Amino acid sequence: MAVVTAIAIVVTIFRHELDSVRFNFFKPDPLAELKTLLPELGLELRDRLASLQFLLSHTWRNDGVKAIVPFFTIVSPWYDRLGKIRAIHQGMLKSYRDTTAATNLAQLCESLQLVGESLFRGMSKTRQIEEASEDNIFLGEIFGWPKPVWFWKKLRHDPKNYFLPGVQEMNPYDVVSVETRDFINAHAAKIIKAVDGLEAACQNRQPARRSILHFN
Repeated sequence: MAVVTAIAIVVTIFRHELDSVRFNFFKPDPLAELKTLLPELGLELRDRLASLQFLLSHTWRNDGVKAIVPFFTIVSPWYDRLGKIRAIHQGMLKSYRDTTAATNLAQLCESLQLVGESLFRGMSKTRQIEEASEDNIFLGEIFGWPKPVWFWKKLRHDPKNYFLPGVQEMNPYDVVSVETRDFINAHAAKIIKAVDGLEAACQNRQPARRSILHFN
């Protein structure tokens, strides 16, 4: 009886481990998922942000108010997909010894999260799937009373006699424009760097994969 019980226990353990191996073998490869997503990250996120930065610094002469709606139009859809990107990141950590790609993916997630948090701090009132516009992007927290973009555009040509320590010959529109420009450039630079790092990590070499017999 004891022998039969022991055999039954061994068979149960073996079946459990076999099921785990099958699960690890057939589950989606996170590296393959990342490589599938990478062209879109490059074209729709990185390249569009780089173009926006060029427009901001040249065509729009560092006027952040003009660039903020295009910025959220580019980035907000990726914040909506953050859950999927995080899942790929977790899969990379579990499946591969080389964490270079995972590190860059973590930086991308962090940058998207920071931009997304600004959606709820007053910079934008957009919700998932909602298109960014001058009506739902709010600026001016520096003054303590955020207003939509269209409100600030009406103040663009106000007299430049607004004064704060270190701020001269500027009106409220100018102050908000500088604040917004810095916000855009800081976050765009981090996102662009993360996507560049992902491309380099995926092109340089195939990361060493962990054994499929790893059950954790």
